[in-house]
Amino acid sequence: MDRMVKSRRGVFLVAAGMMVVLLVTGCRTAGAGDGPHDLRLALQPGETYSFNMLVQQTIDQQIMGMDINTTQDIASGYEYRVLEVADDGSMLLGVTLHNISMESATSAPDISPEDQAEMMEALNESFDMLNEASRDLEFRLRVTPKGEILSIDGVEAWLEGYLAAIDKQDTEHGKAAREMAESLLGPDMFKQSWRQAFGYIPEHPVMVGDSWTYTLEMDQGLAMQAVSEYTLLAATDSTYELSVTGSVRSGNEHSDFLLELEQQGVKVDLVMDGVLHGTLTLDRLTGWTLASELSMTADAEMLLSVGEESLTATMQLQSVTRVQ
Repeated sequence: MDRMVKSRRGVFLVAAGMMVVLLVTGCRTAGAGDGPHDLRLALQPGETYSFNMLVQQTIDQQIMGMDINTTQDIASGYEYRVLEVADDGSMLLGVTLHNISMESATSAPDISPEDQAEMMEALNESFDMLNEASRDLEFRLRVTPKGEILSIDGVEAWLEGYLAAIDKQDTEHGKAAREMAESLLGPDMFKQSWRQAFGYIPEHPVMVGDSWTYTLEMDQGLAMQAVSEYTLLAATDSTYELSVTGSVRSGNEHSDFLLELEQQGVKVDLVMDGVLHGTLTLDRLTGWTLASELSMTADAEMLLSVGEESLTATMQLQSVTRVQ
């Protein structure tokens, strides 16, 4: 059973992976009755667009007979500098992250206060490292008016900075953070995540009341698929109002992270299903997100096997993400 206890770290890394993965957006003015509406990004050269994100989530886990409840408030800020706009309308954006912070509390009757404090210290250390690595670092996106990411540069330097900050912490926490970062972060993950941020933009003009679907598949770290249906609720002189509903699921398919655990002797069978709903307010002129609120609930079940020993871990996740 000692090996199973050691494998509990794998459970926490899987949960962290879910958070990381779930852990991520010139028209004429007209009245609401006009249309069709061609939603698109039309950011202006030399301008800076920013937003702040707050993710509030509750995670209930049942592992080896223990009930663990974790609440987290994760805040982050983003700035997008429009460096140039090409003749084809594509925009080169310089992106910086700042003020990443987290407040977290864990309730687990079968875990000592010392163990709880150690887990929280590890999480907070990771966020401190992330802030240190993000300071003065910028990566660049080239995005089309329809939200397609054409290129992304500078992520490698950002990740190297993060890993360098981790390496300054010669602790078990630092080693675990490096392992998770190398497994879950990278250019492809960033590209997929930022494409999701602009997934609200339909390919074709739409009328008020029309709906369209966007499907995102991520195969970095944990394999996940999110299907979102957007509906244009209203169009005013200055804004578009959208609603979104959808689903998210994850399994073992094409999961590099789970394969890595298996190579370490821990086999994980994972299934996660969730639903989401929310609203978005867009600036009509630029297509930029002025405000949004997205709620998600998800259930996950994992069967962990180490040799002939096995255990089942379940998780229930509830989160609300607000952008303004």
